[in-house]
Amino acid sequence: MPSAQIDLSRVSMPRYIAVEWTSRCNLRCLYCQKSGKEWNAIPGRDQDLDEELLDRMLTGLKAYPAKQLEISGIGETTFRKDWLEILDRFRSAGMSIGIVTNFAKILSEAELDGMLTLKILTISLDTLDAELLRRVRHSVSLATIISNLVRLRVRARETGRELPYICLNAVIYYENMLDVIRLAHFAIENKIAQMQYTRMVNEAIAASPFPPFPHDIATSDPSRAREALRQLSRARTLLEENGIVASIYDDLVQTLTERAGLDGNALTTGGLE
Repeated sequence: MPSAQIDLSRVSMPRYIAVEWTSRCNLRCLYCQKSGKEWNAIPGRDQDLDEELLDRMLTGLKAYPAKQLEISGIGETTFRKDWLEILDRFRSAGMSIGIVTNFAKILSEAELDGMLTLKILTISLDTLDAELLRRVRHSVSLATIISNLVRLRVRARETGRELPYICLNAVIYYENMLDVIRLAHFAIENKIAQMQYTRMVNEAIAASPFPPFPHDIATSDPSRAREALRQLSRARTLLEENGIVASIYDDLVQTLTERAGLDGNALTTGGLE
């Protein structure tokens, strides 16, 4: 009996494909590999993807069944000067596109229009404490992030176009772990579609020693960890009551639960009472 031919791309087809078209960035966040000079000195870790590789990638994507593309990575998606042109090329290949961006530079009107062609727009925002944000992420202004978000909404109204699915992603460390409620209120007031809370972990610093600032949430005392869990529980309720998806990742909850001296998952077992 002849063996059946199997199309492996369909048997194990992913939901989306991730592409990093630049590893350069306009920020040097202290919890990111980009803050280390040694890491950036490694060939390929501080440059744009070259034209030949882009062409080969586009050729392959046109024939690939999965059509959801996420532009993300260590680099800042919009740091390439030609990012709008590349975005058009990927979209012309039939891809539905999402990007991850720090929103740290003032976007031009053309860039805002490019954002309005996206399916998903994920914006990194860790805290509403402007000084803390600047200390941790360097060269970033909270006012610029907020301005870009407001201008994007205004541009959508001006052009009669729909906004992408907007997601806020907050990396949680010791210094901002009691700011999660304020971030939830910010998401509600700005009609964000999804709010993500993600733990800062040592692995994000590659092979370098963990920096003295910001600190891992695993260094928190039980009372602070318990308060952070209460805030996360309340934030999830507030977000869901306002139709916003609340994504609170397990490693964040588990670490806080352990530091608080509680059993199981405190957000699901009612251990916060």
